[in-house]
Amino acid sequence: MYINMYMGLLYKNSVGTRWIERIEVMSKENCYYEIEKFGLIARGTQGALGSTEIYDADNGWVSDEWAIISDYLMGYDTSEPPGSPYGIGNLSIMDEIEEISEEEALSKIKNGYGFRLGDNPRTWGP
Repeated sequence: MYINMYMGLLYKNSVGTRWIERIEVMSKENCYYEIEKFGLIARGTQGALGSTEIYDADNGWVSDEWAIISDYLMGYDTSEPPGSPYGIGNLSIMDEIEEISEEEALSKIKNGYGFRLGDNPRTWGP
């Protein structure tokens, strides 16, 4: 179901190649991600469209109940008004998240690379 929805978006956007790459990344199991500007490490245990978790320096792995990871992978720009053609597929947002290896993620966590979720991650925006 999700793949069909994203494939539909593929044809509506001029960033088609990037969408194909993102769909492949989002469907992988057991992958790790980094959003460097927040010092954020995340993992997709059932692909980014399934179950994603964010590493919180205070609490360990916590569920990504805010869909931060999938939003960044899809280029969802929360600063755009509803209905804006730039609200999804925004390349500058997509470029802020990077897939990293498990070893790199765990090494960064072990060395104190950290992030504290706080009450509402949506307050830190794209």
